[in-house]
Amino acid sequence: MRNRSSTNESEEHSHKWIFNFARKICPDSTPVQKIIRSVPPNRCDLDCGFSMVEFSLALLSCNNTAPGIDKIKFNLLKNLPDAAKFRLLNLFNQFLEHNIVPEDWRQVRVIAIRKPGKPASDFNSYRPIAMLSCIRKLMEKMILFRLDKWVETNGLLSDTQFGFRRGKGTNDCLALLSSEIQMAYAKREQMASVFLDIKGAFDAVSIEVLSDKLHSRGLPPLLNNILYSLFCEKHLNFAHGDIAVRRSSYMGLPQGSCLSPLLYNFYVSDIDSCLSEGCTLRQLADDGVVSVTGSTESHLHRPLQDTLDRLSTWALGLGIEFSPQKTEMVVFSKKRRPAQPKLQLLGRTIIQSRCFKYLGVWFDSKCTWRAQIEYLKGKCQQRINFLRSITGTWWGAHPEDLLKLYRTTILSVMEYGSFCFQSAAKTHLIKLQRIQYRCLRIALGCMPSTHNMSLEVLAGILPLKDRFNLLSLRFLIRCEVLNPLVIVNFERLLEQNFQTRFMSIYHVFMSMQVNPSSYSPTRVYIPDYDNSSVQFDLSIQQEIRGIPDSHRPLLIPRIFDAKYRHVDADKMYFTDGSLIEESTGFGVFNEMFSASYNLQSPCSVYIAELAAIFWALDTIASRPAGHYYIVTDSLSSVEAIRSIRPGKHSPYFLEKIRDILSALTRRRFSITFVWVPSHCSIVGNEKADSLAKVGAKEGDTYQREIVFNEFFFLVRRNSLVNWQRKWDEDELGRWLHSIIPKVSLKPWFNRLNLSRDFICIFSRLMSNHYSLDAVLYRFDIAGSNLCSCGQGYHDIEHIVWSCEVHLVARTNLLDFLRARGKPPNVPVRDVLAVLDLDYMFEIYLFLKAIDLRL
Repeated sequence: MRNRSSTNESEEHSHKWIFNFARKICPDSTPVQKIIRSVPPNRCDLDCGFSMVEFSLALLSCNNTAPGIDKIKFNLLKNLPDAAKFRLLNLFNQFLEHNIVPEDWRQVRVIAIRKPGKPASDFNSYRPIAMLSCIRKLMEKMILFRLDKWVETNGLLSDTQFGFRRGKGTNDCLALLSSEIQMAYAKREQMASVFLDIKGAFDAVSIEVLSDKLHSRGLPPLLNNILYSLFCEKHLNFAHGDIAVRRSSYMGLPQGSCLSPLLYNFYVSDIDSCLSEGCTLRQLADDGVVSVTGSTESHLHRPLQDTLDRLSTWALGLGIEFSPQKTEMVVFSKKRRPAQPKLQLLGRTIIQSRCFKYLGVWFDSKCTWRAQIEYLKGKCQQRINFLRSITGTWWGAHPEDLLKLYRTTILSVMEYGSFCFQSAAKTHLIKLQRIQYRCLRIALGCMPSTHNMSLEVLAGILPLKDRFNLLSLRFLIRCEVLNPLVIVNFERLLEQNFQTRFMSIYHVFMSMQVNPSSYSPTRVYIPDYDNSSVQFDLSIQQEIRGIPDSHRPLLIPRIFDAKYRHVDADKMYFTDGSLIEESTGFGVFNEMFSASYNLQSPCSVYIAELAAIFWALDTIASRPAGHYYIVTDSLSSVEAIRSIRPGKHSPYFLEKIRDILSALTRRRFSITFVWVPSHCSIVGNEKADSLAKVGAKEGDTYQREIVFNEFFFLVRRNSLVNWQRKWDEDELGRWLHSIIPKVSLKPWFNRLNLSRDFICIFSRLMSNHYSLDAVLYRFDIAGSNLCSCGQGYHDIEHIVWSCEVHLVARTNLLDFLRARGKPPNVPVRDVLAVLDLDYMFEIYLFLKAIDLRL
């Protein structure tokens, strides 16, 4: 290891930031304070050893993140044999019981990540990321499960804290702030917001104070002791090139530990006591904003200054410090001359700005959102340039890959915080819409003159305004259960009869009549049955691959009968779900009986498929133990039941299915789920489909709980209906409308193995914007719309079927069509409308033969 004294002056100057950075994180003057706590064990739910279920949950929830100094990765731990996992679990329990932390766990590799837009030579420009041992992080994950449940169940965190908490996030803070601003506008008052900045929040946490607070709030000694031992002493190793620095630290929470965010939230949980009357606080970890509403400057100054003074005293007691240099204030007001309260923090006057970037969104004093739109434009420009660098009109990345890149790197950037700025003026939002149009032209290779909505229909991308509305409605549905404060703010705005663009989305939300009856929290599922009792047979999926669609109704029933003719008919249940005219139902068929039910709206076909499976399992539970088969054509349902990670929020029936499977296996039942393709003449499947349609139309209602995210289906359907209405009513793009009359969220070439060149040519033909004189003449680019042969217009129909210049190539085209049994002289638009790939491919070869670039 090289130290500072061993470096020459030039090298020391060029790498000076790393020494300053290391000293900032763990100064040499920090005293060594080791406290050995001896508390008699008090066994309880939180104060006992870890179970194998907790171990499995923790291991499954860990991603394959970068390892620590020991180089052991999570993938290695996940692939350990069961005996090794049990041994590791026993080792963790020994550490917990005897309060042992291995010395290697205290060795931390620190990576300095430079903050965006900060100078490289300043040590304050870097954020320290602690690369901890994955074995240590596995044990911390198990502690996190217990600690999170303890603090949330006992209400030990501040209600104003939205960071790193289940069901809460940045959108909640942004929505609350923006709705409170609108409330101030509705009352014709002003709202002053002070955006606070804490210096090195995680690094400033005193482990001793944290441990004392945990002990005073009732955390069992066993967990408290191990937490103190994990964080009280750390040996940090910094490296940059051939420079290495080592420091020891006895305070702070490492940014890299899964426990750090929760412990920090608990550390500052009493911050609400600093708020004066009328002040509100919104926190996301260490980002906070204090706001107050008033009609005059004095109404803003007095409570804010009092709150800031209390916050300074409170922070001093915890060892943390606010940064007055980075703390700013914005007064949100519609007045020409807004109030200018003179506030101070730690003896320094707080800067008043016209706009401030809070959690990645620029809030300006008038809420015009101009600064946010311009910020998004600049942020997306570099990503657009990247798209242009990897593709041209006829060469480069495949359109499908480009659309994925657009969704993940550009559209996701524009979507963030859209709940706040989706009410901006059209003159601002059109700037974002142009970004989408530009990216779609790059992806599809379309001409600049192509109609904007035609681009979205070809690419299967929802119009940006409709996408913003969809996300806003989904957020309000989630708030109905998880963050009712947002709904309360909108209700107050309604009482004020406040009618603006900001309120329009809430009126749509009220018309949906969202009334969820339950909330399914996110959780990883560990089945308590083995593979012999519950099996999943998806083998038909591989066996039918390559069979033409026309032959499937004849061949697939034979394959199915050959596989399952040995199964007794009374032990095989066929299930299906159906959606008919906004009414959903499910059906179950068995040789002994059948059933059909209707499901209360909103309900998707996926939910109906799960309901049918649950009904079949519930019926099987009343029969004698044995081996039963459930046959379904819903692959997504089978995969969801089999998966240990069902998704963000589990549907009601999925949880019920898992519960009943556990009960059945304990009673010696065996269940096999079989997937079959739909509409392939399998008798039982066809009867279940007919029953599902009967249930959707006239079946009795099956009682169930409706999880809030089921209303997302309703939002998605309404978005498609609105998009379809706009597409039908638009005056432009009628050529494409005759080819693709129905909008879809999938591109026209979805799941087709086509080249970029092929897709670009036919995207241009579908849009009726291509490089022939008949088209260019419409835009005054060509002097005439007639072909040089003098026999007709210079368009695609004439070129393919009539132009005498291409007689030889056309002869080959006609020969190929006759050989394939295709009629000649079919209008190109009709070929595109039915998406006849054989015909399109022959036209594509013809255009290549005559070397015509469209």
